[in-house]
Amino acid sequence: MVTPVVAAGPAEAWPGDPHVTLSGLGSCKTVALALDTAAREVQVTVRGSGESVTRPVNPWTAYWQVPLTTIPDGGSWVDVWLNCAVPGVSAGWRFAGQRFVTRPLVGSYAAPVWQSA
Repeated sequence: MVTPVVAAGPAEAWPGDPHVTLSGLGSCKTVALALDTAAREVQVTVRGSGESVTRPVNPWTAYWQVPLTTIPDGGSWVDVWLNCAVPGVSAGWRFAGQRFVTRPLVGSYAAPVWQSA
């Protein structure tokens, strides 16, 4: 059984700019009572535009960062998936969470805001 754990940052961008960078932590519990291990990859899908971006997760820190380029003016829900595959133990992508992403007034990067266990 794989239990994905994700922490992600709020999306921030300049007004009128559809470019947003979402970042966070993604780890998986692949065996009951085992310590969490970093996910292999993260995939973020923007529901409002259909954009889907897959990036590697840092294997030592579990940190990930995903650049998005099509956040609509009014914002959009995004879905976060983690690849928790461990050869011989578990396989595949696991849903890790969702968040409504907007374009705040300042910045393009974020601090962690959600976790899913």
